[in-house]
Amino acid sequence: MTAVVERVGCPLEAISQPPVPPPAELIHLSTAVREQIRTVPSLRIPCEQSMIKCKRRLATSHATETATFASGAYITDPLAYVSVLCAQSSFVAVGGDTGDGITKLGITYSVRGPERFRKLPNGKVKKRHPYVQHFTPLLAFKGSDKYDDLDQLTADGLTPFTGDSAAFPHIFAVLQHFIDSRAAFLNGDWPFLNAVLGLMAPSATHPCPICIVSHNNYLHSSRYRTPRDRHSHHPEQPALLHIDPERIVPTPLHLFLGISNRIILDVFSELLGRELVEQTLPRVTSIHSAGCGGKSDLYDLNGPEIRKWLKKDCCSTLLAAATSTGDVSAATRATFSILNR
Repeated sequence: MTAVVERVGCPLEAISQPPVPPPAELIHLSTAVREQIRTVPSLRIPCEQSMIKCKRRLATSHATETATFASGAYITDPLAYVSVLCAQSSFVAVGGDTGDGITKLGITYSVRGPERFRKLPNGKVKKRHPYVQHFTPLLAFKGSDKYDDLDQLTADGLTPFTGDSAAFPHIFAVLQHFIDSRAAFLNGDWPFLNAVLGLMAPSATHPCPICIVSHNNYLHSSRYRTPRDRHSHHPEQPALLHIDPERIVPTPLHLFLGISNRIILDVFSELLGRELVEQTLPRVTSIHSAGCGGKSDLYDLNGPEIRKWLKKDCCSTLLAAATSTGDVSAATRATFSILNR
């Protein structure tokens, strides 16, 4: 060996094999990208069998193991998964939603986002770390968020959990545990909330999941629901979740979106003409993708679009366009002004 080294003229310690990265460093790359790297002879990376073994080890160590059932899939140990994922979250909210025929049940949590800087009027720079909200599904299945479909998830042995979650018989028991032990909020749209709380549909006499207001007077203030109240409880659909009404949070957002869409798309169209409204909408509308939101996201204005409508003062633009035609009466102008405020 010494003679070979002397003949080559290179010390043995300077000769080393090309580095081979561990599988964990390549896990963020797709299989196709890894296959492209393997076409370069001078680059060596682990084979796909090693990548699969690494993913299985990481799934066990990070509580991300999954399993399937007839119409869906779920995290096998959601308690461990949430404890790791939400260790630094300031809040947790349980909930669900349906889009493109798939219903997701899971949690919303917040984490610190990237550092941002804002220049103050006095010239100083303020540094801050804004929190960013994320949703992670714990269970997804092909079906709707109506009670009949949700209730099927409580069937015995449908989703056998493991580890810290082994004692829970179904996903709603897990979500109830988060409500009880972590003071989690509950979010979702109005039909979903009524379904999981065992209430009748939003067209019921007392449709609100938070208070007992009557459908005859939505503008009237009413007290919170209590466990003793039976207002519009569904007689054949017992509640899947129980929570203090004060911890149900998203309904005002959906009401705001619904009222805003009704004013812009329906009332303004009736007052000033649908053609003028449709000519103004391209200033704020974006491309809506099927499967990336609820059904309303395809046919109505979403939150960011309504925000653009207000910031760009599209109401004034719309009124000016209608006034230029000379067809706006004083009564219509007064009504429009009230709605605009």
